[in-house]
This record gives sequence, structure tokens and C-alpha cells, in this order.
Amino acid sequence: MKCYPLKLMWLSRLFFLALVFSSAHCGYAQTIYPDTVKIFKLRDANAFMSTDHLGGLYIVQRNEVTKYPNPIHSKKRMRFSDPQNGEIAHIDAFNPLAILLLYKPFNLIQIVDNQLNRSTANISPEQFNIMDVQLAATSDENTVWIFDQSSDRLQRLDISQRRVAFQSQIITKLAGKEVEPNYLVANMNGVYLNCPEIGILVFDFFGNYKKLIPIPGLKRFQVKHQNIVYWQDGMLQLQSIDLPKHTQLRIPGIEPRHVRLEDKYLFIQTKDAVVVIVNPLEG
Repeated sequence: MKCYPLKLMWLSRLFFLALVFSSAHCGYAQTIYPDTVKIFKLRDANAFMSTDHLGGLYIVQRNEVTKYPNPIHSKKRMRFSDPQNGEIAHIDAFNPLAILLLYKPFNLIQIVDNQLNRSTANISPEQFNIMDVQLAATSDENTVWIFDQSSDRLQRLDISQRRVAFQSQIITKLAGKEVEPNYLVANMNGVYLNCPEIGILVFDFFGNYKKLIPIPGLKRFQVKHQNIVYWQDGMLQLQSIDLPKHTQLRIPGIEPRHVRLEDKYLFIQTKDAVVVIVNPLEG
């Protein structure tokens, strides 16, 4: 297990960030170090964030999503809200040109484009005879992965042909015990279903089970460059998916709810703000 040390400059900046964090009350953002750190205050205790591989930040607060395409160097932002669908339960920006929004109470999926404009009609899983979608993720422009609680399976929906293209085995049988999946990630290499009781179940693009990554207790995680990125035990953790390699990064003075690591930035969400910092693992 490797502990990745921060440079002295980054330690001082992160320590300073922790000291001033609670004082960032004015406006939607406060700049601490103009070219390296920015803070976005959250008005909703249940708010959550996501990111895309271009470095864009997405903040969801109830039924509204706000996108910051360049969160450090620009104040530009876009917003999308459709209150009639209720609150947004999940956002997936793996494909920044087709961003998925999941509305669980209405069993509804909405896809918006990179400007947060509707790009398709609402997708109702009921059209696929799926009645209880708890989780959803995208992996390309025309398919959506969902976890259907009623069938206890992962299913890959072909949106253009309006059919279930592939599905997994029953999740409870694969897990060997009763589990309650709480997070789903997909990319071009596979599908990753988090079961906090045991860890992350990994599937291929056709829904075939591959293996278990035993990291129990997670609520959220990210798949980045063949690593599982998550926060645990007071550290940013990077667990290789295919190799016995594990990296840890200490970040003093901050208690994140969620972290995400993109090529440009490290994103840290606490209970009342999102901190964006130029990636300390680069350079």
C-alpha cells in the first residue's frame, strides 16, 4: 500500500483551505488561491455533485442541476430544472454530451446535452416493463444501464430500439447474501455495482459477472483510469481494478462526503460546499 505524499506547497494550501472553509459565505463561490482553489457553497443539505472527464462540475440541489464547465477559471454556468418530475436522485456525466438524470419517484430518466438542454424525450423504464429502477448509469450515447430492484438484476437498455439488450444474473445470488445496491457506474470497460455489504461487483459490457472488489461500506465512488477512487479512513483512496496496487492521499483538515478526481482537478464535497482544487497528483 502506497501513501502518496503531498508537496509542501499543497499541504499549506489545503491547511489554509480548511481554516477558511467555514467562512465562505458570500456568493456562489469564493476564490482562495485564484488559480488553484475555488469553493462553491451549497444551500441544500442533501445536495450532491458529479464531474465529467473534461473537468466540468455538476451540482444537484433538489430538482435543479447546475453545471460549471470550467470551475476554476470561469464563472460560466448553466442550469436545468424540471420540477414536475420531482427531485433528481442521481446524475451521470460519463458522456458529457448525453448527461443522465434519474428521477426515482416517477421511475423516469432524462437525458440532457452538454448545455443542459433536453436531448431526448423522457425515458420511462415502464416502456421496457421495468417498474422499480433504483440506480442508472450511461456508457455510450444510446444505452443506459439500470438496476431494477423488482427483478434484482442489472439491465442494459437500448434506447434507440426500445428493448432490453442484456441483463445480469440475479444480484443476490451473485453476492451470496441479501444486499442493497446503492451506486452504479458504467464505462466502456465495464459496469460497477456497489453493494455496501460486500463491495463492488464488476460486470462486462454484456452484463456478465467478472469479479468482486472487496471494499465494503462505500456510498459513492468513481472509476478513473482503471482505478476505483473513493474516500475512506480519512484519505483519498485509489484502488487498481486489475492490479494489486493501492494508493492513499492524505488531505488534512477536511471531512468529505464525496471526492472525485479528474485529470485537471480534485473535487471535494463536504456537508455545505464543494471544493475544487487543481489536481495535486499532477506534476
